[in-house]
Amino acid sequence: MPNWCANALEASSNNTQEQAIIDSLFNGTVVNRTEEMITKLRKIYIAGIAGILSPISDAPEHVLDSAFSLSPNIATKARMNNDAGDAYCDFLRFMVDGVISPSTYADIDTLYARTGLASLWWGDIPAAKRKAIKAIWPYYAYDYTGRYYSDVSAWWMTASVERNQSEEGELDMRLLTEIPVKSAILVDLVNGRSSRHDLYQWVSTALSVSGGLVKTRLQDNGNYTFDTPNRPARSLSHLIPTYIANALNADECDLDVGCTVFFYEPGNAFQGIDDTTMDLTFTENEESGEIEEDLLPEIAEAFGY
Repeated sequence: MPNWCANALEASSNNTQEQAIIDSLFNGTVVNRTEEMITKLRKIYIAGIAGILSPISDAPEHVLDSAFSLSPNIATKARMNNDAGDAYCDFLRFMVDGVISPSTYADIDTLYARTGLASLWWGDIPAAKRKAIKAIWPYYAYDYTGRYYSDVSAWWMTASVERNQSEEGELDMRLLTEIPVKSAILVDLVNGRSSRHDLYQWVSTALSVSGGLVKTRLQDNGNYTFDTPNRPARSLSHLIPTYIANALNADECDLDVGCTVFFYEPGNAFQGIDDTTMDLTFTENEESGEIEEDLLPEIAEAFGY
């Protein structure tokens, strides 16, 4: 079992617009379609492997070479000289260099619509290509659905439904950064099974928090507290101001945003503020004989203790 780190986030601004953006991240009003975007791109990727989608005849060789170097499974001699094939070429470019963020939602929606997959029902896929999808699905099922054994036809039919994932009391830290498309859709295969997905590894490294999703609690002092496995969510202290600056098309230096992460790990001898870590000392209560943790006053205050 991992050790759990307790975090307290103090984020505020005297600017009404900036404060509204901060609030939206925690109160469920922010538009969060990141999971939907990831799934749409995964569906295009699977369709390419199964031969449902193919590039156009005059697809640039450097685009094909770059895409195939990432995933030889999509290499095919077939060509599709229509808008779907042209869209698939654009997808291959996007797979190599593209990112998923609120600023690219509209581009991904357009790309997905051009492929025609939104209106392609499972039963309308030619039998040979349905068979091809079923053959490769065991290698992707866990990473794409969280289950080793799942019905690919059900996933196919519901994968691209428009869904705002935003929820009060939940912060999706993936909203605060740009996720490389290749990290979201590619799977490392080990002994015929998928290992932990590249997306999980990338998010854990980029955000310093496993998975990126955290359940938050609003304290009486206005701070948000939440737990993370193993490590504190230090990255929030710079990710949130950057996110606000991007949302307002402003220079981060001109913002009136204060953002600080306080943290400690119960029973594991460390506490800190943003990037600074201090020792957590323990004392014995003379009356009860119990061992008590000594938090720094500013950390205890941040948690509302």
